[in-house]
Amino acid sequence: MAFTANLLGLAGSLPEDRAGGHLAEQLLRSGTGAYFRHGEAEGSPSAKEFTEKFRACLTELRVSRRALQLLAKAG
Repeated sequence: MAFTANLLGLAGSLPEDRAGGHLAEQLLRSGTGAYFRHGEAEGSPSAKEFTEKFRACLTELRVSRRALQLLAKAG
């Protein structure tokens, strides 16, 4: 939850130009998506379903990481 909360704050602090808005939207989608998918995984009735949902969560986290790397590089 802390990761997603931090992303929400970061997204809100980005410039309101085209690039800032695009990255803010991406961070909001992937950051909150990871959080919600983790919750779905926790409620999975089977190990197979848990694995599928947890993999989706990891994918969202990878997308968030890439967006953060791009932000850091752009400075």
